[in-house]
Amino acid sequence: MALAVIAAVAWTVFVSPIGFKRYPLAEQNRTFTVHEAGTYVLYLEGPGEAEPSLPPAIAVEAATLAGQRVEIQPMGAPGVVGAPAAYDVWHYEGRGVAVVKVDRAGTFALHVRPLPAAEVDPRQQRVVSGGTLAIGRGISRTWLVGWLGLAAVAGVPLVVGVGLISVGWRRRTVR
Repeated sequence: MALAVIAAVAWTVFVSPIGFKRYPLAEQNRTFTVHEAGTYVLYLEGPGEAEPSLPPAIAVEAATLAGQRVEIQPMGAPGVVGAPAAYDVWHYEGRGVAVVKVDRAGTFALHVRPLPAAEVDPRQQRVVSGGTLAIGRGISRTWLVGWLGLAAVAGVPLVVGVGLISVGWRRRTVR
């Protein structure tokens, strides 16, 4: 049962949206620090973002503090209704905007700019004026980020623990 508690805490901090780093979308220039190389996901959070819709019209760029560009792959094709890597957990609702791959730990400059309505084809993308930008680990794109993930990583050990206690209790009372 202790394993279930540890798993729930680890899920909350490392996988769930609760542990994501957040910035207001209006704050266009920011830095983020990663402690290990890997894949990170940028999410747009706000009411209704987990619902399928056209991708948000947001330009994303990232670079090392020395100015070297970082590989960014947009999520969601223009003109295609969807909600890539969407989540709706507790008070956090978001959708994937871009995948950032970093080859080493360090601090990176991130520039996110909502495109003005004059530059957006409303049949391809939707204009975004507010919201929150969240940064999560690559694993957050999987089913583990939602309630099913919590049930798998913490619920299974909890059920097994309760079952073992129940069996032990019954054997103890039979003697």
